Order: sequence, then structure tokens, then C-alpha cells
Amino acid sequence: MRNSALKLMGFGLGNVSRAGLLRAIGGVMVAIGSVRLTIATEAAPLEDVPNAWQCEEMG
Repeated sequence: MRNSALKLMGFGLGNVSRAGLLRAIGGVMVAIGSVRLTIATEAAPLEDVPNAWQCEEMG
């Protein structure tokens, strides 16, 4: 993930109303439902996470 264009962003819940948050989540769910989202993953033991995080290719 470190070398990908994917960016994870967050916010404090105080920045948006509950209704606004629910609308946004609903919009994301609709968007996800209209495409086939595939995420490549690889399992690693917890103690290997620091090394696995640095890996650039799966497998």
C-alpha cells in the first residue's frame, strides 16, 4: 500500500452531522455496489507485519 496511489483519509466525527455521515456512507455503498472491487491481500503472522508491510509485491 505504501507504493500505491490509494490514500486513506479520516476525519473527526464532530466535523459532519450524523445525517451527513449516513448519506456519505450510503453513497459509498451504492458506488461500491456498481463496480467489482477486488483487493489483493496476503496473510502474515502478526510478528511478520513490519517486514510484510515493506514488501512491494505479493506472493
